[in-house]
Amino acid sequence: MQQRRTGMPESMVQVRSSCRGFIIPIKEKGRETDMCKAWEDQKKEGRQEGMEKGIELTKQVIRLNAQGHTLEEIARETKIPEEKGQFILE
Repeated sequence: MQQRRTGMPESMVQVRSSCRGFIIPIKEKGRETDMCKAWEDQKKEGRQEGMEKGIELTKQVIRLNAQGHTLEEIARETKIPEEKGQFILE
């Protein structure tokens, strides 16, 4: 059975995160980073950001609809398919 290692030296965190295309913040220089917690924090931040973008998009679709724009115009303005705009408005 492989032992689970959660702490990782700063240099290794920097290399692994740059290979994956994102940065894991290093909280304290010279200390190991709990990678499990770092990944979980990244996942939570991504979900929160996605929810915020979804809310803003929904508000924009509703606002454009209230201003009398057609579904086609809303789709073009928001860069979403008409079906998604229709789903938001239902």
